[in-house]
Amino acid sequence: MLGLELGVGSTVPYTVELQTVPDVQYRYAVVNDHTVLIDLGTRRVVQVIQ
Repeated sequence: MLGLELGVGSTVPYTVELQTVPDVQYRYAVVNDHTVLIDLGTRRVVQVIQ
């Protein structure tokens, strides 16, 4: 997803497909080669994994 920059607190657009993380309340997506954890209720980034 080139052109999309996300940091903690950023909202992920609905065009981003979120993946399930077993036994965790968050979902994840890969954006610009970084994995981000996302709160499904708010679609906000809670952590960027480098």
